[in-house]
Amino acid sequence: MAALQVNQTQVEDWLCRAVQDGICPGYAYAFRIGDAPVQLGAGGRFTYRPDAPAVTLDTLWDCASLTKVMVTTPLVMHAVAEGWICLTDRVGDIVPESGAAGATLEQLLTHTSGLPPYRDDLPPRGLSPDELRAEILATPSVRNPGQEAVYSCLNFITLQTILERKSGVALDEQFHRLIAGSAGMKTGGFRPAVEDICAPTGPVESWRREFAIRDGRVICELDGGIQGTVHDPLAWGLGGVSGNAGLFASIRDLAAWASWWREGGDSWGQDRMAWTTPRFGTTRGLGWDTRSAIGSIIPETWSARSFGHTGFTGMSLFFDPNRSIFVALATNAIFPEGSNPRTRWVRHLVHSLVASGSAT
Repeated sequence: MAALQVNQTQVEDWLCRAVQDGICPGYAYAFRIGDAPVQLGAGGRFTYRPDAPAVTLDTLWDCASLTKVMVTTPLVMHAVAEGWICLTDRVGDIVPESGAAGATLEQLLTHTSGLPPYRDDLPPRGLSPDELRAEILATPSVRNPGQEAVYSCLNFITLQTILERKSGVALDEQFHRLIAGSAGMKTGGFRPAVEDICAPTGPVESWRREFAIRDGRVICELDGGIQGTVHDPLAWGLGGVSGNAGLFASIRDLAAWASWWREGGDSWGQDRMAWTTPRFGTTRGLGWDTRSAIGSIIPETWSARSFGHTGFTGMSLFFDPNRSIFVALATNAIFPEGSNPRTRWVRHLVHSLVASGSAT
């Protein structure tokens, strides 16, 4: 227990320094080592204003791309277990209008489908959610399936469409039915009902403001940052529920989900380690990522079987199954500018600090 206390003090000290250095205005973290209790902490404020609301363990965070592994990936696992889909199924057999019709579901999960990374041109056009979904699905591949791993949000919007067509149930409802309660998440979900407990993210773009007014959508702001509404432009255009982004959760929720996953969760008969093992000669597992050769945020002190995922807003969730470690880190590091590459080093050091006493 002493080692855990040292680790937690070191983590707190580093994250306080990150706030002082302007890397993020606020943070929350959770980690667990072996059978010890989960360690939780939070600090800083919603914004850099001295009287801004203080971050607590119940602050909700825009999880961004953690949605891919906390929502979409386990729902695909469930669909495979139920026999609705197979990883070897061709996308075009389920979504014939897809530009990645020749790819398999496995290639969507491993980002080897050939789809481009994103469609920055679409949100400023102000399309309806249905129109936007159709445009995303029709995006043509830019390389042959299986040729190269290129991270793409479009893969997971396509997976969302597959899940919804096969089940007849919307993605957010599937999440609440199959994951949230089972994982012990108390407040996690899409489109939070209470905005003022959410940490703000990046700035409100003019196009977003324009179309929110046109469509009667409310965008809450705090000191110029989006509050309580998904930051990801495609997810926002899709109405806040998307296979690539849109989940909001507290650090307590993240810790509950991580414990559920670590202990086996409702893996629906699937081999979870097979889903976190690199495939096709890349660092990508099924949904999850592993250590890269250069500049990885997974430190060398973690085992080669370690895996995790990040979220653009400043989120991350990583596991070392060999040492029974998980670390969840929540920050709103993209406030107020919209991007912050320095979060990579914050994550790397926090992972190193947590692991430093795990064998003590």
